[in-house]
Amino acid sequence: MANAVDPSRATQAPWRKLAVLLGALSLGLAGAVFVLAREVRRLRPDTRGPQATDDPADPAGAVADGRFDPTTRASWDSHPDADVVRVLQPRLSGDHAAHSNRFGLSERDFQTPKPDGMVRVVLLGDSFVHGAGVEWPERAGAQLEALLRANSSAGREIEVLHVGISSWNIRAECAFLRRSLTWLAPDLVVHVLVFNDLDDTADVRGFGGMANFSAQHRERANSLTSGELAVRLGAKRYGMLGEGLDHESRERFASARAELEQLEAAVRAAGGEYLALFNWTGSLCVAAEHLARGRDERGVLFLSDAFATELRNRISDIDPHWSVEGHRAVASVLYGAIQERGMLATLALAPVEEHAQRLREIHTAGAAEATREALTRFHAARLDELSASIALPLDERAPLHQIHAGIEKNGALAPYFSCILAARDASAVRVRAERLGRAELQAARVRLEADEFVLGELELGGVEPLDVRLELPSELRARPALTVRLISDDYAYLKDLRRCAVLTLRELALE
Repeated sequence: MANAVDPSRATQAPWRKLAVLLGALSLGLAGAVFVLAREVRRLRPDTRGPQATDDPADPAGAVADGRFDPTTRASWDSHPDADVVRVLQPRLSGDHAAHSNRFGLSERDFQTPKPDGMVRVVLLGDSFVHGAGVEWPERAGAQLEALLRANSSAGREIEVLHVGISSWNIRAECAFLRRSLTWLAPDLVVHVLVFNDLDDTADVRGFGGMANFSAQHRERANSLTSGELAVRLGAKRYGMLGEGLDHESRERFASARAELEQLEAAVRAAGGEYLALFNWTGSLCVAAEHLARGRDERGVLFLSDAFATELRNRISDIDPHWSVEGHRAVASVLYGAIQERGMLATLALAPVEEHAQRLREIHTAGAAEATREALTRFHAARLDELSASIALPLDERAPLHQIHAGIEKNGALAPYFSCILAARDASAVRVRAERLGRAELQAARVRLEADEFVLGELELGGVEPLDVRLELPSELRARPALTVRLISDDYAYLKDLRRCAVLTLRELALE
């Protein structure tokens, strides 16, 4: 019987098939585990200390670098220090939009701690130091390094490092350098201070994208305080946060000055020197008043408005970042100042007339723009432009440049809203707004402030519109301009569950 089946084989066949299937599954699972382990290693944060990666040629450091998925075009990495907020992902290269070393800085790898006998200069700042729009060898620090080497007779090894991340503010810059002084050990810190350095530093969303919130003020949800908010809302000019006209601006200047003084003291205690380079385009007199006045002139440099606005020194007429020529000029000014003021004395730098002349041209003109007389004229002109009210809709007719934080074009207010209004003998603040009618805001309240005074609280629960008029204290009525803030103790999510709001503003006015 050709078609007969051996009963013993018939019994074994299903088990053989099952064994084959299990074997295949085991191989598949082993492969999946291998792939998963490789992905975990690739995505795992780099938790090694500096000692484990001090050798740039370390093969382990080259592989376990803590990067996100290399296919992403976003380049940011969050930083554990809430003051610093973010750096670059480590070791970006190739098709990424940015390049970085193992520390997440846009710089070549460097040794930590600093080798004995080396003279190290650190350029500290934001996108101007980072080098937006130019190649690494064209940046001011690289060109300064070449000048120092060419004109030193001391035979010392010299290194100039760029420690700058786009959109870092003074708080982030100072925190990063102050908390890494032992490793960096700079002989000189050149701190490049820019007109938007009072803005909040934006945080990082997943996979390296920039966020609409900041670790510096997480309690404010998506309320980024920034002069750039005006531009995002549709204004043709930058906001007034860095102009020192109101309480919000002066408060942030005071915090920034305290950060600078703390950093300078730490640098000097560690045996280094500190030089503040002011690139506060359009309002140099304001930065001088709040950040430079009373400091040792030897440690201050000004870049004049004429330098900052001259097209050959900029990327373009709408991009103020330094061009290659701008970086070259800044390096020249720095060399002139370092040599003339006797900084980095161990290098025995030779005087070079070209750099001395450029120092005289650019810094001297900047110092003339940074006087108190210039500040008085500047503030008088700005006060004449101020409006006493902000009303919806927020279009090109609205004083968008007077808004510091916390509003969308449709009037949705985030948990922290701040603006500057012309006072002009006003006696009260009027708020007209629509409640969101959200159950989650039933017990929530928003505090209304004018400068340093709390005027009262408004209830967010219910559905009826708000129309409130609160009296100003007598101390405020003679002031030419006031900061008005609305600060909420809770908030609700809007439809995309990422935007946070408390009210819809219709009008805010000093009357």
